[in-house]
Amino acid sequence: MSIILIEDDRLALRRAEPIDVDYILELQADPENAPYIIAYDREFHQTIIDGDDPNKLSIIVEDKDGARVGYFLIEQNDELSIEMWHMIIGRGHKGQGIGHRALRLLKRWVFEVLKWHRMWIDCKDFNWRAIHLYSSEGFRQEALFREALRVGDEYQNLIIFAMLEREYQP
Repeated sequence: MSIILIEDDRLALRRAEPIDVDYILELQADPENAPYIIAYDREFHQTIIDGDDPNKLSIIVEDKDGARVGYFLIEQNDELSIEMWHMIIGRGHKGQGIGHRALRLLKRWVFEVLKWHRMWIDCKDFNWRAIHLYSSEGFRQEALFREALRVGDEYQNLIIFAMLEREYQP
């Protein structure tokens, strides 16, 4: 049984279920997504979905027809903040405003329902689509972590974006 966290007239955010692991792995492996994320293995995702780590939550984004169109992975860092580890919109759904709408729903759930103080995410400094999305949705750039990741023989920079509850605009 799906547990809907929040919805609007076009999208719903629901708790991921064991059947969603393959979908999540496909999103991570997609060449449109893979360069921009840190991928995790099946066991990692299964542990989160099974509820073995109560601080992490996998969220599926569905359209009103019940089709999966994206995915979030969030973590409660402390009693004040939520970190968004992943936000991935599936192939064929990018460029349609789904990312904006899904992120607005997630912000509404985090700030209005859960009453958290801070929400943040890091992204690679060459992920222009994500940088535009987070900036246009009211997240502020807080930091640049230079050469914070090593991918193969290359070092990559991370940008930290955050929003405080008082900055949230429904």
